[in-house]
Amino acid sequence: MLPLYLDMSKLTITGVAIALMLSACSKEVKKPLSKEEIQRQIDSIAQARVREMEKDAQKELEHRIKIEVKIKADSILQEKLKAATPAQTTDSATIQPK
Repeated sequence: MLPLYLDMSKLTITGVAIALMLSACSKEVKKPLSKEEIQRQIDSIAQARVREMEKDAQKELEHRIKIEVKIKADSILQEKLKAATPAQTTDSATIQPK
């Protein structure tokens, strides 16, 4: 077994080494982005959002088409049926009491 002061010095050295390693890892030098790099990031984010919005719009369109085409088809059929039946005229004859 080592004397207490040697044990503490090993602990201190280990602690300092760990602190140095952690501080070295966290000191990443980030260079500022150029205008072109910023624009590329904006464009890629915008393109992804536009694709997502187009997908949503396509789903909404397919849903609405199912509903609206049925209504429009029913309306067209009703108009065709009205045109196919002869116009009913009212008889101008009056019923006379007996």
